Formats: sequence, structure tokens, C-alpha cells
Amino acid sequence: MKAKVVSNKEVSPGLFRLSLAGGERLTTGRPGQFVMVRGVWGADPLLSRPFSVYRYRSSIDVDGTIQLLIKRVGRGTELFSRVVPGEELTVQGPLGNGFPKIDVSGRLFLAGGGIGVAPMMSVAESLAGEELKRTRLIFGGKAVNDVSGIDEDISDVGVETIFVTEDGGRGRAGTVVDVLKDELTPSDVVFACGPREMLRAVATLAGEKDCRAFISHEERMACGVGLCLGCAVPKASGEYALTCTDGPVFVAQSILWEEL
Repeated sequence: MKAKVVSNKEVSPGLFRLSLAGGERLTTGRPGQFVMVRGVWGADPLLSRPFSVYRYRSSIDVDGTIQLLIKRVGRGTELFSRVVPGEELTVQGPLGNGFPKIDVSGRLFLAGGGIGVAPMMSVAESLAGEELKRTRLIFGGKAVNDVSGIDEDISDVGVETIFVTEDGGRGRAGTVVDVLKDELTPSDVVFACGPREMLRAVATLAGEKDCRAFISHEERMACGVGLCLGCAVPKASGEYALTCTDGPVFVAQSILWEEL
């Protein structure tokens, strides 16, 4: 489908919040799903780029609008950082399987490492009442710039947030996993997205704490619909799963992390 750029704002150095209006279908996804997006820039780059949906319910007064959080790291994201309101992009999705809707007797921890905070916000904004009160967003990074730019959205959603940076520049000094080590109890549930080593540590910690944990696995992919087989991940069962169609959300312990 074609989606029109509503706004594209650099919310912190190199981090952009891109709002796209594409009709009701675009906003009927679940937290944790993703979209494949490309512009009309010819063959460079050739492939669409996958992005988790950051927000389905934005404050922008345009029907059928979603928001993406894009970090400028390469050729594709550099081009997305330059798109302007009114420009049209091609969007597939929402795709894949998002985070499950589950009963949580304890607390729900949304662990976002850097740009991995994007799908966590879509989870948070789907909650209300007691569910939201029992939810904590842990937003971590190496330095203050890694955990900046989304304060307005955190306030809008109303989720209690724990900031953590490795250099102590904002919030607690340490890592997302350090916070979880201190906070998790067996009745809690963790949803996580971030660097692979962080997700591996979350899976290990959840096993040690006897908690349920689900991770959103980010992987390069060409098609997003299970055709290219470029996003296969090894599972503890000995089989392989596709990030695009079986994921991107998996039970954390179902992944064979030693071979990923």
C-alpha cells in the first residue's frame, strides 16, 4: 500500500519519529508486529527495510496513522531521515507475529535496549488501567543519547519508566539486564527487544528467575513474508523458524542462542 508521510521529526541526534498515514488497515496490527517500507528512490537501496511499529495510536490528528522510530545507521535509514511531509512511501504490513496477550499476575517489564524500545512503546500504549499500572518500561543504552527523544511519548502513554545507561549519564548506571536482575520475581513477565547479547542475557536470566519471557528478534530480511528464507533462526527444538512469519516475537528460551 501507499502511505503518506505526515511528519518526520528528529527527536534526538540521529533518531527520527516518522508518522505515516495509510488508512485503517495500517493501524489494525498488534504490538510487536513490523512493516516493510521503501521509498521511490530506484534501486539504491533495492530492498525494503523492516521497522517495528512504534505507535499505533499517535497523537497526530490524521486517521490511519502509525509511527516508526528510525535510527540513522546506514544508506536506507539515511534516506528515510530525509523524507518530508506529503511524500509517499510503499508499506507492507503490519507483518509477523507480535507479543502475545497474556495474563500477568505480577508485573510486566518492557525491556528496550536502544532502538529496541520501539516495539515496547506499542505494547505500553495498548495497556490501560491496572495492566498499565503494573507495567514498567526499562529503557537502556550506553549513554544519554541512546535513551533520549521519546520522553513526550512516554508521558503521553503514561507508563512508568526506568532509565539506565552504562555510563550513568541518565538514570541508573548499568544495563537493562542489571535492572531485571534486581526486579524480577517468578510472577513477572518480560517482553524485550534490543541487541542480541541483551536478549540472550534476558533469556538466561528469565530461566534462572523462573519467569516467562518473550523477545522480539531483529534480523535482516528481504521480503518480510517468508519467501527469501533469509531470516531463519535456530530453535532449541532443532528446527528453524523464520523471523518474518514465525516471529519476530518468540518465547525467549525457544531460541538456540549458542548458534545464533
